[in-house]
Amino acid sequence: MKARPYQKEAIDFLSNEGKGIVRGPTGAGKTFISLQAAIELGWERLLIVVPRFSALLAWEAELTRLGIAHTIIKKWTPLKRREFWLYGAGEPHSEGRVVVALYQTVAGDIGAENTRNDKKNKRTSQERRTAAFKALMSERTKFDFIICDECHRIKDRRTLAYKAIARFARGKKRFFLSATLQSHGPEDLWAPLSIVSPGGFASYHKFVERYCILEHDGYSDKIVGVRQSTLGELKFKIKPYVHNITTKSIQGFVPDRVRQKLNIDLSPRVRRVYKSLWNDSMVTFPDSAYLAPGELAKYTAVRKLLTCPNMIHDAFGVGDALEGAHEHALGERPRPHAVIFSDFKEPFPLWKRWLQERDAHVSILQGGMNDSQIKIAIDEFSRLSGQRESWLLCTIPFAESFDLLSPQDAYFIGYAWDQNRNYQAEGRLTRGSKTHANFFYCVHPDTVDTHMLDVLDLKVQRTGLVVSDTSDEPERAGQWRRKA
Repeated sequence: MKARPYQKEAIDFLSNEGKGIVRGPTGAGKTFISLQAAIELGWERLLIVVPRFSALLAWEAELTRLGIAHTIIKKWTPLKRREFWLYGAGEPHSEGRVVVALYQTVAGDIGAENTRNDKKNKRTSQERRTAAFKALMSERTKFDFIICDECHRIKDRRTLAYKAIARFARGKKRFFLSATLQSHGPEDLWAPLSIVSPGGFASYHKFVERYCILEHDGYSDKIVGVRQSTLGELKFKIKPYVHNITTKSIQGFVPDRVRQKLNIDLSPRVRRVYKSLWNDSMVTFPDSAYLAPGELAKYTAVRKLLTCPNMIHDAFGVGDALEGAHEHALGERPRPHAVIFSDFKEPFPLWKRWLQERDAHVSILQGGMNDSQIKIAIDEFSRLSGQRESWLLCTIPFAESFDLLSPQDAYFIGYAWDQNRNYQAEGRLTRGSKTHANFFYCVHPDTVDTHMLDVLDLKVQRTGLVVSDTSDEPERAGQWRRKA
């Protein structure tokens, strides 16, 4: 496979220094980019760290396609742990050995070591961590190269995953990949930058004091935005370490994303419940049961009501959103072959029964599934394209690092209140030879979700200013239209 122009630029960026961060939209080929750069540099033992089982499948497919022998770490046993750290596990290869493991595997190893040390003698938490790291680092030097996929997973410096990767990657060649490098503010950038360049980004607290706006809430300082006076300095400082794949550079290579709000009216019954929840924070159901949530719980209850009222009370059905999306899909294609993304998995069994009653095939992807279950669900769904009505129900948190080549349409019912997570889910469809993919966000007029998308889009555009100009935002909103 020949590298595309924008991929060649990213490969040259990574191979130049042997370290760096590549940020770009899903579907741009970041897996291919990192492996090609690693091949140019060479390795003795390469460790690839991924977030989910679904990502293991994607990396396994790419490594197999490139003819690179590898070992996938799925289950963690004492024997496998020793084999992993001491020998790099994988079969001999002209470029060395390759191991693919989960973040939780690497982080869990640190946690297990802390527990063992704690049983031997009483130490402070800092002493336990230091001893654990020192005990393992001598073994970990067997790996000389690390690639971290979806590196935004280690943006919290307090997690074991960040601490394990930071200590392990020291002095080694290291690549970091992400489609959503920054979801809140500049503070998200510090963790991967501190691993790529420990000397340049040594102190988190100095970083946020310099580049973030802080407000004291009576207990601690809270980050509330980007400090505009030092924004230019921050962009200049991170430029040597972050390569940004822009929207313009991938046009013609990656399917376009076409977004549209799908307005679906609420039934009078559900509308009355919504108004009671929203205005009075209390609602009485037909069986005299009542719900009086607190302010935070109220928003969750409202979101569940708009997604699937049955999550609030058994007296309700599958919800107007699913019925409206199904009707819309039948109007678009005689045999719909589409995906439903949702932030909630609770309605999936009910939705599945409802769709099956209409002679549709339904597959489900959600947390807790192993790699074989994921592969079977995707294969069953893809095989039915054009043959019969088929749907794939997938939770938004699970929608990472797998490809859906057959569907062209996706419906968001209960979209995430974090637009970067929705964009990550969209990226499952922006693969293959299709020219574009349609994303329908189901909203209900005169409810909170009608204007929430605009708020989320604005937030994405503002947070994206640090890494790139707004005009180059890889997955920024704004294409809310329908392509014929």
